[in-house]
Amino acid sequence: AFENAAGELEYDGHSDFSHIRIRRRGPTRSMIFVRDNGHEVLETQMDLRRPAELKFEYLRYLFASYLFQPKPKQVLIVGLGGGSMVHYLQQTDPGVKIDAVEIDPLVVKLAADMFGTKPSENVHIVTADGLKFIAAAKEQTYDVIYMDAFLKPSAETDETGAPLALRTQQFYKQLQQKLTPGGVVAFNLNPHAELEADIR
Repeated sequence: AFENAAGELEYDGHSDFSHIRIRRRGPTRSMIFVRDNGHEVLETQMDLRRPAELKFEYLRYLFASYLFQPKPKQVLIVGLGGGSMVHYLQQTDPGVKIDAVEIDPLVVKLAADMFGTKPSENVHIVTADGLKFIAAAKEQTYDVIYMDAFLKPSAETDETGAPLALRTQQFYKQLQQKLTPGGVVAFNLNPHAELEADIR
């Protein structure tokens, strides 16, 4: 029988935004987005014994932000998933204050229940549309903004599920206004047909 590489199914549920599964193999738990064709896409993978260990290569690259902004005091994460970035920052830079914005309340609940990603003194988790959150956050500025927001692919996203509203000059200008002097934005860009245009 076919055995899923991500392990035994622990949870299978739907939100207004996604079909989500949680699988576990030994100490490693995975959050998976299920496409309409049934294809499973890994969203988060975490060793529950070492939650701050970054399992995905792209996350290690995102934290190259420290080369440009070595002493961030306040950061924003757009797109929570299971919360690997939150755990990493809490361990490696415990003084940094984190705002994490996630559009899907089910993802926020699963991050807390299954991955131990919860609000704390320095971690503020907001269930909101990242676009609206950034537009509304008038006074707050950030030393680093991590853009890692993906939804189920639809007419409102590119083929990888990246919301098209977060790929506009208008949004980039809003992001710029939310940065402190010397602040940086780190983007997770999945390979897709419009990648060159996104970079431009």
